[in-house]
Amino acid sequence: MGLEQRLTVPSWDVTGDSQQGTAMLRDRMEDVLSDLHAGFSGISGMLESAVESIATVISSLQHVTAAFGQGEAVGAVSNLKLAARRLLCVAQQVDYRGGQVQLIRQSTRQMGAQVEDVRKALEVLRIYGINVKITAFGREEFVDFANLMAEKLVAGKESAAGFDSQIAALETSLARMELSDGRLARECARVVPEVPDRLVHDAGALQGHQQKLLDMAQTTGELANAIQHKIASILSAIQIDDIARQRMEHVLYGCQLLDEYAPRMSDPVTQQAVRHHVLRLLEAQMRETAQDYEREARVLIGSLRAMEPDAMRLVSLQQAKGGDDNGGQFLRRMESGIAEATAMIAQLQEADRQAEETLTMIIATVDDLAERAESIRNLRIDVQLMAINIGLQCRRVEAIGRPMTVVANEIRSYSEKLDTSIGAITAAADQLNTASERLREQAQADKGDTGDELAQSLATIREGAMRTEEAMAAAGERSNGISDLLRRTRDQMEANVGLGQMIASTSVMLAEQAGDPAALDEAAEAVLHELLPNLGRSYTMASERVVHDRFLLPGMAPISSGSASVTSFDDDDDDALFDDALF
Repeated sequence: MGLEQRLTVPSWDVTGDSQQGTAMLRDRMEDVLSDLHAGFSGISGMLESAVESIATVISSLQHVTAAFGQGEAVGAVSNLKLAARRLLCVAQQVDYRGGQVQLIRQSTRQMGAQVEDVRKALEVLRIYGINVKITAFGREEFVDFANLMAEKLVAGKESAAGFDSQIAALETSLARMELSDGRLARECARVVPEVPDRLVHDAGALQGHQQKLLDMAQTTGELANAIQHKIASILSAIQIDDIARQRMEHVLYGCQLLDEYAPRMSDPVTQQAVRHHVLRLLEAQMRETAQDYEREARVLIGSLRAMEPDAMRLVSLQQAKGGDDNGGQFLRRMESGIAEATAMIAQLQEADRQAEETLTMIIATVDDLAERAESIRNLRIDVQLMAINIGLQCRRVEAIGRPMTVVANEIRSYSEKLDTSIGAITAAADQLNTASERLREQAQADKGDTGDELAQSLATIREGAMRTEEAMAAAGERSNGISDLLRRTRDQMEANVGLGQMIASTSVMLAEQAGDPAALDEAAEAVLHELLPNLGRSYTMASERVVHDRFLLPGMAPISSGSASVTSFDDDDDDALFDDALF
């Protein structure tokens, strides 16, 4: 809806020369309005583009923070350091495991000696069982004892034979573990401490580089946010063109009213008095509009100029990052170090696997030995009971009693030797169990990153570096654009300052057209009592009402108190904004 349709005007016809009263003035103001619109048409767009670019910069910097601020990247560096520390402890780990192997071998040697004693004792008992049959001269009760003892001894020999196979299997596993640990020790001597030390150093350097990026992202982000807030303030203040435009439109409307009221004033003196009064009012409005516009335009130029150092600093921060390839150097050094560390970790894994296999073998051996020892211990009890029973039977058979008693005593003696050997075997098995527990505790304490995890850590760091480079590149590109947009906006605003002089020249024309003052007669006052309120209802800004009140006739109610309503612009959503404007 156009201005003429939105404002209430008198209903009488306007003809003749009265229509040309302010035509030249109105043409001039239309030209100024057109120049005002052209001068500001691109400024808002440039500032909005700057806001969009800054939003991109801030978003890109958030990607930087996400790339190196999240747990994966921090954990990756931590994993590299933990892996390096574990490599530094490999030699100590191998030495400790070797000590436990010696203790295990010592226990198995002791066990082997005791097993041999058990085997000899069982053989002697077998011979004494034969002697029982011979001495008994076929007496059934003694022969039965001898046969039963022979069966027990056969089972005992089978249990004793199983000791050897278990000890042999354990020795095979120990030999494999020693071979694996030997390779690990040689590799350790070749690369330790150089590789883990370099890994720790590079991981620490990369962590410092990451922190530097985070700090720069934070600094740049804070600077970008500050620029964004300043641009938002300028976008709000850039409405000076809308304010000037509306005030000029209201002056145009005043000229139109003056021309439309002219036919009612047949007396030239009355007409000149009204014309002078109204045009001086409109001149005051235009003069203040020009002053306010030029003042606010210079304030905007100053604000834009004040932002330029921040914009240049934003560019310089990105350029400083662009010339920094430390992150790439770190990655290349770390790839070399991790390749060597991964090979050593693979051998360490093999040694750990072999140690775990040996632990499993030790546990199985201890369980089996305990079962066999218990079987022989039960055999010893059975043999002792048989010896006692033989002794009791000897008392009833006097003819063979004395020699049979001698044999029974020997059987009891060798069964006691079995008990001693079984006790020693059990003690050796306990030593095996203790050694296995120590190895297991060491394995749990030394459990750390695998080679795959090292590679994964490097991949995480590489991905973070790539995301950072992309984000910083996007931020740098947009930063350059922001500086250019602000400079172009300032140049345009400096060119627009001249519009204030054009507005001021229009106020001069209004003053010239007002002519000489003339006394207001009753007819003139009657016209002004109707025209001025009609003009007052067109205002949308408090500053217009203040100027208007300076030209009220005695007895007319002021409108600058805020009591007047603006009914002519009730369909314009911008009215609420401009209603409280200060100019």
